[in-house]
Amino acid sequence: MATQEELLLINVSLKWQDNSNNWYASVWGRNLLDKLKYTNANAIKFGNVFSPDEPRMIGLTLGYHF
Repeated sequence: MATQEELLLINVSLKWQDNSNNWYASVWGRNLLDKLKYTNANAIKFGNVFSPDEPRMIGLTLGYHF
């Protein structure tokens, strides 16, 4: 059986919206500690196969509601 040890993941986001609720901006970060995490793990005949998740991601989102 393929398993992964328990780990701490930190994701954050901060959003700003104007008074008319039309414009918005958000700053976000995922996996801030840059931990190696697997989205899928399978035990096969010759060993284990792991699919890694995204590394640390930091971004800015800008938008407008119509």
